[in-house]
Amino acid sequence: MATATRLARALLLLGLGLAALTPAVAAAGQDATQDRGPVAARALPNCALHPSPDCHLFGITELGFAVGSRTTEETDLSSLVIQATAAGGVMRNLTPHDAVGGFWFLAVGSDGVSTGPGTRYRRWFTPRQSVDVGVAVAVGGTAKFEAGSLAGHLRYNPTATVGLVVRPEFVRQTLWTCTTASCSTRSASTVRLKAGVDVSGAQGAKGAAAVAAGFGAMLLLYYAGAGR
Repeated sequence: MATATRLARALLLLGLGLAALTPAVAAAGQDATQDRGPVAARALPNCALHPSPDCHLFGITELGFAVGSRTTEETDLSSLVIQATAAGGVMRNLTPHDAVGGFWFLAVGSDGVSTGPGTRYRRWFTPRQSVDVGVAVAVGGTAKFEAGSLAGHLRYNPTATVGLVVRPEFVRQTLWTCTTASCSTRSASTVRLKAGVDVSGAQGAKGAAAVAAGFGAMLLLYYAGAGR
């Protein structure tokens, strides 16, 4: 529990730090633009599906797959966690090397479904290579990833469309304990670590749209069946 509490605090501090970092980076970006003169001060284009440090605003369109393991406390579940994540949002380049923004995620997998908002900082190394760090909070989810759970991510993007990601999570959930006579539930907070691959840009948009559409179709089928 102490480890879970420390991770929760770290993820919350990360989110607060990203929010506090935005004004300082923006001020640095304004100074850098002024130093480069009127040529650099020209308006940059907005890029919907092609993230680049040469854009003023660019879209977040991602589809990711990750795997991880559960803690020994989660004895009623399989040890392997498999998850698909779709995310969409907007980021703004504040300097030639720094961008901040927000997104909304939808995760579907062996933990069920979770969704919520997040914030992210990106450091550009080249027009194609970058590192992302961010945190999201679930505002809705199933019993295995309840509202209030936190999901962090640290991703290295070697290209403009593919990223290698590590996802530390602070998970609030309901655990079941069953005997031959009856079953009981209890609330628990655990820490997990997942690793995987994300696809972004136009390819990510197509994949994210497919996941969202599939999830919507499942909801329609579920409620259609419940209404009979």
